[in-house]
Amino acid sequence: MLRRTIVLVLSAAFGILPEPTTSRAFGADGALAPAASSGAVKDGMALESMLSTRARLHSGVCRASWRWSTSSYQEEATWTIWFDYDKGFSRIDRDVPTRSRRVKRIDTPLEMIGYVEGGGGVICRDPPGGKAFAHAEPFDIRTVGLIQLISFQHEDATWQKWVDVVRREGAPEVSEDPDGKQRLAWDWGVREVKNEGGAFYHSRRWILWIDPAQQFSPVRSEIWHGTGQTKEVRRKLVEVIEAEWTEKDGAMVPARCRWHDPTDGEEAELTFKWESINTPVPETLFRPEALGAPAGTYVVNRRLGKEFIESIIGAQPPLVASWRSNWRVWLVLANGIAIGLIAAVLIRRRRRLARPG
Repeated sequence: MLRRTIVLVLSAAFGILPEPTTSRAFGADGALAPAASSGAVKDGMALESMLSTRARLHSGVCRASWRWSTSSYQEEATWTIWFDYDKGFSRIDRDVPTRSRRVKRIDTPLEMIGYVEGGGGVICRDPPGGKAFAHAEPFDIRTVGLIQLISFQHEDATWQKWVDVVRREGAPEVSEDPDGKQRLAWDWGVREVKNEGGAFYHSRRWILWIDPAQQFSPVRSEIWHGTGQTKEVRRKLVEVIEAEWTEKDGAMVPARCRWHDPTDGEEAELTFKWESINTPVPETLFRPEALGAPAGTYVVNRRLGKEFIESIIGAQPPLVASWRSNWRVWLVLANGIAIGLIAAVLIRRRRRLARPG
């Protein structure tokens, strides 16, 4: 379950979505129920409104409390998040007491910068969109309520990639609940999957609730999934995401997000405390020297596919450092050069005076 992402849910492997019909209710297995009385279809405006309001989160700073629990593992952490999505900048510092480490990740259009305090004393500069390291997954505020919080193949968990997948899959079925929330559903029906071991049948449905009263923010997501040897596949609920929102400076920002796997009890939760939204964030925060690494930390560049030491934090430029640490050698060398020049001048002068006439 850890590696399931919303991209898998919307994967093109399940084909193109069927054309939406009329508004329908959903049964216990996530399938369409025989009848509906929930309200009018909104012609896709709900989804477009949600995409529009999420895209209005341009820049900001927040802190978040992280909690993750499985049947055999518990983790808590504190995150500090800076972002400027208009410029493609994002930074997350994760302080994980249970692992006695602090992990920092910076994403820019040109590179991914990673640093683990006490993890070998190395800052790595990798190509943009690098994969997660030491639980340092990229995180996009705009995907809260849409993508599960736990994923170790999180390179696809960006806002733009999520939007691209949704648009590729087509319009969902849309209905309105009695409380006014809009319910969007993508259904792939039952599909036959063949592999080396034979064939089996696969069925998946994703349901998303968005709230017009909260600027069309996503408040709940469910994934129903099932497999079987025949076409009579019964789906079960395998993933639930719940999100709460608050208004700050005219924008709806996440206050809390909880992800839950009903099949095994695994869950994760983020609780946010906002410092600013849609205000300028200094670009200097997204550079290697802003990571607070101690003097002597190596900066390793791997952006071009080859690894080399680019610099050392706090180190003097090579010539200056060499001069300060080996000044006696440089003094002897300078004296030698001076004596050599004086000797050359004297020899040339003697030869000139020794010429006849």
